[in-house]
Amino acid sequence: MARNLLANGGFVDNLAGWTVANVLHVDAREFGFLTSGAAELDSSAADAWLTQEITVPGSGIRRARMVVRAWCASAVGLELTVQDDAGGTIHHDGEHTLEAVDTWCSLVADFTVTGGELVDVTIHLEFDNYQEQVYVDDVQLFMVDPQEASAEGLALELMRRRGDPGNFKHSRERYYQAVNDAIAGAPRRMWKLAVDAFGSSTVTADGDPVRRYSLAGVTGLDEGSQVRRVWMEGSDDQGYQIGRWEVEDDEGTLTLVLDDDPAEAGRDLTVEFLLAHDVLDTLDFDDTTELDREWVLRQAMVGLLMEAVAAGADLADPGGSAAVERELQRWDQLRQAREVEVLGRKRRKAGKVRSLRW
Repeated sequence: MARNLLANGGFVDNLAGWTVANVLHVDAREFGFLTSGAAELDSSAADAWLTQEITVPGSGIRRARMVVRAWCASAVGLELTVQDDAGGTIHHDGEHTLEAVDTWCSLVADFTVTGGELVDVTIHLEFDNYQEQVYVDDVQLFMVDPQEASAEGLALELMRRRGDPGNFKHSRERYYQAVNDAIAGAPRRMWKLAVDAFGSSTVTADGDPVRRYSLAGVTGLDEGSQVRRVWMEGSDDQGYQIGRWEVEDDEGTLTLVLDDDPAEAGRDLTVEFLLAHDVLDTLDFDDTTELDREWVLRQAMVGLLMEAVAAGADLADPGGSAAVERELQRWDQLRQAREVEVLGRKRRKAGKVRSLRW
């Protein structure tokens, strides 16, 4: 299930996150619901509203689904409106009459939004004055279209290429795991470049320059071989690449050592280093990887097929283990070809730098 974009949709934290009118907070457990909180509508008013502002994740046109659960003592009208930050209507679900009495019922609305835009979600309920009990709970808004490079998107594409929509060859969870195994096992040459400004050049009290700087505070930097370039801010506020340096590793404690004196004290030092790609949250459609999507799919497929070969004759695959071995060879060749293509593209994109020797 995807991440709920609405804060406090279960009203566990009172009414935090919501802008409300004629709405109170109540413990919902006594009404047979699982969460500890619910929104109770003021029975002395004819209308009640709950509104929350969110930012749509991702980019491009996204498909969204909203679910509202309500409990009422008698029929109540429910209306849902989604607007952009300029007040324009993105979606309007006209009044629905909830007929279910003394039980929880749901309203489900599907609509499209644009990734990155700010939207207001408003729930409007209308009922007669002095209506008895009306409660709203478990309000959810989530994306139903995973981003292509998310765990969900990659796993679904992997299932399609494996010819396994029913998960007979591998469990659904195994497809997620294969995707993350591929990401976690990416060779270092395919790691992403990261930059961290970790300190400033200094001089000691006697005027001698300091040429040793601890890298302990740089997140994800565990080995000296990860460091690719070192930069220092120049007097003209430009970044200049330092030509001579090394990283000492004293039982896991990394220290940057400049071969020559820094040109001037008080200048920011920056390291450019390789950083492993994070694995993905299988519950979040919008947690995506920067690693090449096609390489991940091919590497994940190789992992799945290796398992199938190791298991012997795979009855779920037409042709048995011999056919699986041929598929493994084919996908391994495709993976290697993609790796060469990706690395070549990265090299072509390398920019020019100015290099100085201090």
